[in-house]
Formats: sequence, structure tokens, C-alpha cells
Amino acid sequence: MNCEDIKLMLLEYVMEEVSGNDRTEIAFHLESCAECSEEAGKLRQTLEAMAQGAAFEDIPQKIRIVAEPASWWIAFWRHPARLALAASGLACVAIAMLALASATIQYQNGNFEVAFGAAAPSIQSLSNQSPAAASLPSIASLAPAVTQTLSREDVVRLIAEAVAASEARQSAGAVRIVNAAAQLRFQGDSVAWARIAIGAVAPTPLLVPEAAEALVGRPLSDATVRAAAEAAKAAARPIDDMRGSIKQRRHLVGVLVERTLREAAARARGS
Repeated sequence: MNCEDIKLMLLEYVMEEVSGNDRTEIAFHLESCAECSEEAGKLRQTLEAMAQGAAFEDIPQKIRIVAEPASWWIAFWRHPARLALAASGLACVAIAMLALASATIQYQNGNFEVAFGAAAPSIQSLSNQSPAAASLPSIASLAPAVTQTLSREDVVRLIAEAVAASEARQSAGAVRIVNAAAQLRFQGDSVAWARIAIGAVAPTPLLVPEAAEALVGRPLSDATVRAAAEAAKAAARPIDDMRGSIKQRRHLVGVLVERTLREAAARARGS
């Protein structure tokens, strides 16, 4: 046997579990090999340490298990989930009692009425008050004013006022994407004087004289309106941001200038 074979059998040799021939051969090898002899010595020391540190206790022959006496009430409160359920139930009961304590229950004409909070004084109780209190307006006298119906015109007016107020609030905080303004004067059918301005497409509002020149001295037609819109688009210097792109804003400049010119022409002609 070589050293590798001996090392594989050293533990069995130290524990005296090898056969006689193998034991004789291993003993002969250990006398001539210092490395294997040292390994065998370390194994003996390990086994001796394990034998000295082992604690042996007597195993009892009889074991008796006695359950701790406890009532169902104590067992119930020892369970966390049951505690949470009981706390929730108590909270619900407390809320219900508080609600019932401040509730007024009335039965009239076959119907139950439940009111929470302080009960409102009835008309009969007001009629039994002192003469000084009786001089105050009663609930019955105020009822017609409260239950007065609105006409269709009033409803339409209220809706229009609410819509106008909502649009005003939205416009107050709005940021314009494109602005356009125009002013025209006519001499006969031709445009004698024009001013066109655009906004929100440059650091400051722009007055576009090129767009005005496309109109002055000519009748206001679809061709001249388109020429003025193209001049305004060429003068615009928009930017890209979260509200729109450069291409979108240039297109809107042309659309708004055309609409503004037609509206300005209609006002200038009084139509």
C-alpha cells in the first residue's frame, strides 16, 4: 500500500475496525512513514478529545406529561387573532352606543325617521313659546321661500354663470401656445391699412409688417389672407416645449392669422 491508500484507512485503523492483515501492513507502514504516522496521531487525539467532552446522561424510563389547567376564557385571551377580533367588536359596540345616544327616532304615518345630533325644534313647539319668541318668523313662513321652484330661464342663467366662472378660472392660469391679433381699415373693397401681430412664438410679441404688406392695396380675398398667414408663419420663431412643437406652432400661427383677419374684416365693415 502507498500513502494515499493508508490515509483512506487511517480512521478505521485508529478505531480498530480493520482486519488483521491490513492492520499489520498499516502498522508496518506507519513505522517507516513519518507523515502518515503524524496523521494517525492527530486522529487519535481528536477521538480522545471527543470521548472526554461527551456528556452521558441517564435516559428516564418513564415520562409523564401533565397539561396546565386553564379555562376557555383564559385560552381565548391568549390568542392574538382573537384579541384583535374582540377589540374590533368592542369598538363597533362603542360607536353604535354613541350614535344611539345622540339619535332621535320618530314614528309618524307608518314611517320611522332617525336623526343624528340635536333634534330641530318642531313647528308645534315654536307655537307654544312666549309672545316675544312668537314674534320671530316661524319655519312655516320660511318654507315657501326655500321651496320656491326656478324657471327654465333662471336655470339656464345659473348654468351659464357657472360655466363662465369655470372658464375664467381656467383662462387665468393658462399659458397660450399661439396668439394672433389684427386691425384693418378699408377704402372701398381694398385694404387701406393693416396691422398684424403674433405672440407666444418669440421672446416678445411680434409685429409682422410683411403680413400687412401682403394685404395693403389689395382686396381681402382667400389668396391675400393666405399670403399674410404665410408671412406671419415665416416671421414666427417658436420653440419646442411640453405644450407644443415648432411645427405645430407654426401651423397654428397660420390658422389663427387667417381667422383673425376674417374677424377683423367683418368688424371693420360692420357686418
